[in-house]
Amino acid sequence: MMHVILQIRESTNFVFLAFTEAMSFIPGSSFWSFIFFLMSLALGLSTMIGIMQGIITPLQDVFSSFKKYTKSFTVGVFMLMFLCGLFFTRPSGIYYIILLNDHWTVLPIIIIIIFENLAVSWPSNARR
Repeated sequence: MMHVILQIRESTNFVFLAFTEAMSFIPGSSFWSFIFFLMSLALGLSTMIGIMQGIITPLQDVFSSFKKYTKSFTVGVFMLMFLCGLFFTRPSGIYYIILLNDHWTVLPIIIIIIFENLAVSWPSNARR
């Protein structure tokens, strides 16, 4: 039993395991469980709205033709993200999520840092 708990502890489901264990000791646990999962849903939806705005707004600023068809463009971006997300729902999806988490996040961070340095140094005409 302990081996299973340690294995779950390392995965992304640990929060749900810990919450279930904590709620078993509190009176009115079904109410608090409902509130917790409602909060999880709201957190996920607000995060998704922020990500969508972070993608759509800069694209509309750069390509003014997207401003005419804002709703169609939003639906198109949403469908593209949905289709890309389906890739991670396959049986091998957890493998790719672990790869993203462990290995693939380093390169984008380095690229973002390089572009931030360029964005800061370019307006000030910094020369090396």
